[in-house]
Amino acid sequence: AKALVVLFEKALKISARRIRCTSVDGYRLPAGADTNDVLRSEVFGARLFIALLTPNSLSSPYVLFELGARWGARRPLYPVLAAGASTADLSAPLSGLNALLASQANQVRQLVEDAAESLSERLEPMASFAAEVEAVVAAAGPPSS
Repeated sequence: AKALVVLFEKALKISARRIRCTSVDGYRLPAGADTNDVLRSEVFGARLFIALLTPNSLSSPYVLFELGARWGARRPLYPVLAAGASTADLSAPLSGLNALLASQANQVRQLVEDAAESLSERLEPMASFAAEVEAVVAAAGPPSS
């Protein structure tokens, strides 16, 4: 998750204040925040929702609720598979969305390009964030089929 956050900051020049990543220090919810209220609001209100899906996250009822809420809101939802998760692990309706593999550099680059378009953000030159793409691939684990 941290590698993806760093990639988006570098590739799109997105401020840390515009990124929510509850598992990474510096991007977590504010102290004392009502987790359910804040996440509900952000799941519906975010311009883009990137779901980092691993075998662990796919077994979390909370993650599945967040994904279902975002899907139901008909807002941009980009599933990204890592840590051995594969498209075979996705159940409907999530299985109907094209999921990208974080373990494949070209698919990580596509994720950034698609996000830039969805957010109407200018993408920095690819070479300027090549190391961050490779860090995502390394952190994602072995390629999934």
